[in-house]
Amino acid sequence: RKADAVIHHRPVEGAGIDGLIADLERTLTARAGGKITLIAYSWGCYLACRWLAGTKHDVTRIVFISPTLIAENPISSFALTLTSMPLLGHIVLKKIAAGKSAEFIQKSFYPQKPSPQQRAALHQKLNNPLIWKGAIIYKHQQQELGLKNVKIPAGAGMIIVRGELDASVNWPLQENALR
Repeated sequence: RKADAVIHHRPVEGAGIDGLIADLERTLTARAGGKITLIAYSWGCYLACRWLAGTKHDVTRIVFISPTLIAENPISSFALTLTSMPLLGHIVLKKIAAGKSAEFIQKSFYPQKPSPQQRAALHQKLNNPLIWKGAIIYKHQQQELGLKNVKIPAGAGMIIVRGELDASVNWPLQENALR
């Protein structure tokens, strides 16, 4: 039996949740057919749950990898405003990008350690102020919207994958949100 994969990437850094959901729906409407198995990682699980609340697609199976549905360290309105300022925001984000990148890489690989090549490649990608600006906007929107308008279809089979030693999120908090 043939299965097609449709991979959805964030279309634009800094895109808001509604824009990401609309882009995901457009992508799947244009390219997906029949029954869908949805696979999402980290914050993509939250986005998937918001998309599931409004889609008409037949999602039969859901696989969440290290799901994050609740913001554990809230973003203040001040931080959002500061980082959204064209020049000053870029300067602030550029200063914090290296440290946040290193922290993100360490948490993402724990308890393993990335190879020097993996660390260098990820650091080069993540040491970009626009990525952190997008993450701050997305996280602030998520905490403002909370868990209203999120859904996991009752008839869909669900698999949650996470490492026993995963330290990137507070698992009991995320598990309660999933329930």
